[in-house]
Amino acid sequence: MKKNSSTFIKIAFKRILLILSCLIMTLAVCACKIAPTWLKVSTYNVWKCCDYPTYLETKQFDANADKIVDFVLDENIDVIALQEVDVNRITSSAPDSGPEKDQPKYITDCLKDKSGENYYYCFAPTLVREAADTEYKNPYGYPTGTGLYGIAVISRFPIVDYRVVYLAFHDGYDEENEKTYAMNGYERRALLIVDIMVERQVVTVINTHFDLDVESRAKSIKVLERELENIDNPVIFMGDLNMTEREDSLTYIAENLLTPVSDIGAPQFSFPSNKPNRQIDWIFVSEDIGYKDFKVINATFSDHCPLSVLVNIPEE
Repeated sequence: MKKNSSTFIKIAFKRILLILSCLIMTLAVCACKIAPTWLKVSTYNVWKCCDYPTYLETKQFDANADKIVDFVLDENIDVIALQEVDVNRITSSAPDSGPEKDQPKYITDCLKDKSGENYYYCFAPTLVREAADTEYKNPYGYPTGTGLYGIAVISRFPIVDYRVVYLAFHDGYDEENEKTYAMNGYERRALLIVDIMVERQVVTVINTHFDLDVESRAKSIKVLERELENIDNPVIFMGDLNMTEREDSLTYIAENLLTPVSDIGAPQFSFPSNKPNRQIDWIFVSEDIGYKDFKVINATFSDHCPLSVLVNIPEE
């Protein structure tokens, strides 16, 4: 059977439509590969998950980690850096408090239960203190009945690796013994360096709680700089830095290492939460990460207000 010219035109037209459809789909897939993934990240010094207004009124510690769980869910936080979290300490738990003895694990488990999603966490002890329960077996390699205090990262995305870099700059520390934390009354500070898999891109989140001593903070920045030199991933650095905008070390980070997501020259006060008068909590990102919508969240549960920002993570 012979095909007339009209039939050939119809066939050619269909083929052109098919080719165009395939081209559009290919371009769409390519666009998805280079499009950034937006995450909401937060840093929060939770002060042992104790209620700060109650403490100011009664001088009694009233711990309730469920409030942190609700905060993460209400604010739709994807990754949160926590400082001053406890495991089996008298100030934040009691012998009958059950799983809440381990605050990072408890918060993570509650997030899973309430959201129906997977959450992941890691914890870096920086201080060994008195224990609430002398029979409690912690999962962090310390003796039964040990009370721990430190920093944690909780993520809605899988944690594929993490490590702890300790910052011991006071006399009396044994640098060869990573489990030596309380010497001469000082807390051994740390960088908690966490690799998180976001879609197909690994992002490195660094959480810290710097020392109250100016010289120690300056030395800690040098350690941070050394660690950053060995990281090829996009980086989010956040925590309670105990530094205001006037400190040279903060300026050094902003001018030489990472980008602040808020204007250092116009700080947004985060401490103390009942009457904020300075910003000592900060979030920085590497130059390959975009950001928007930074804010200090008005929350008085802890003595610090939490910070949050939207960041975008371009895929490889």
